[in-house]
Amino acid sequence: MIREDAADDHVHTTTYSDEEFKELIGFLQDAKPEVQRFAAEGVCGLTADQGFVEFCKRQPRSVAKPLLRLVERAEESFAQSSVVAESVSGQNQKQAEAVAFTAAGAGLTASSALQALVNLSGLPAVLEELVRLNAPRRIAESMRSGWMEGRAEFAHWQAMLLANLSTSKSGREALCTDASLLQFLIGAFAAKPRPPPRDGHDDPLITLGKLLGNVCASPEGRRLLASEGRGASTLLMLKGELGDRSRRPDVVNIFRNVCLDEECHQAVIDADPVEQLANFLCPWDKMSAEHRQELPKKLREALAASGATLTGDGMVRHTSAIAACGLCAGAKGRTYLRGCGFLQVAQAWLQEEPDEAVRTVLEGMLPSVQLSEEELAAHAAKVEPGDEKLGGMFDGVD
Repeated sequence: MIREDAADDHVHTTTYSDEEFKELIGFLQDAKPEVQRFAAEGVCGLTADQGFVEFCKRQPRSVAKPLLRLVERAEESFAQSSVVAESVSGQNQKQAEAVAFTAAGAGLTASSALQALVNLSGLPAVLEELVRLNAPRRIAESMRSGWMEGRAEFAHWQAMLLANLSTSKSGREALCTDASLLQFLIGAFAAKPRPPPRDGHDDPLITLGKLLGNVCASPEGRRLLASEGRGASTLLMLKGELGDRSRRPDVVNIFRNVCLDEECHQAVIDADPVEQLANFLCPWDKMSAEHRQELPKKLREALAASGATLTGDGMVRHTSAIAACGLCAGAKGRTYLRGCGFLQVAQAWLQEEPDEAVRTVLEGMLPSVQLSEEELAAHAAKVEPGDEKLGGMFDGVD
């Protein structure tokens, strides 16, 4: 679960009463924008306070509803003031400064309220209340609206909040009710250029990768992301993010989840991610010249040019191995792995893999690719799909 705390992020406990907490929350709905801002900053600061956290567990709606509504009002005020500021810029300096001041205040209010929601959405009671308030759709729509208008000032908070909401089944279901919104989030995640750094976040939308991984852990999410027809184009966009080391764990997890669903195999095959995966799974410098020659020419040249090497990230290697194993569950997936060069990459990878858990997955997967379909049929009695050595492969996937 994602949290964003101030420099002094240690949980502490105050002696405030529930009535005092309610009074502060009431100021979120004050008619004066400056009072709303101070109240939002106060609530945000209290998200590290154990007394306030316990209050929110007991009364989640009393804090979730006014914060969510304040986010929408403040973002609307920020957008309107920004437009007016641009229209009067260079014409009426005094008016321009006044409008810019209003926009800045609204921006601070929206940011504090969103940060408070990011932190409080780590509490199951608040998260479920936010889902009941339709926060997944409301926040995603607000993010899309700003994006279409060329604004991304709050996108990092919005992405973090949506990622937290997607950790619950109800949150994932809510995000899957609007295919166009989900497609927007995919497009925003893969968009170039990316939004500029904000509030210390070099990649403001990086947490959308966690959201997409969570969403495609469910059958409905996988259908929307990787169904035949549009799935290949979605995965084509996402495979381009595998070259970014900071995004790679989340994107590999997305591919893992879709590879474990045979209905998504054709979309994976059409997206053809083997080159991007091999760049960090193939120990190129350890492969013999003879072994390299067995690779398809295009892949061989690409790996030589990129200087492919086996990543030191054990979690990425394990998740990638499970993804390949998932593709082996279907004949189309096995045929793809045999022909694209992944067999040779996996063989070289296995020789250099230091983690026993990853080696176990690779050893369980390789025979399915090395043998022909006829040979697999002949040895079916020896292949145990439920082999306990591969336990945990489907963890987190419905």
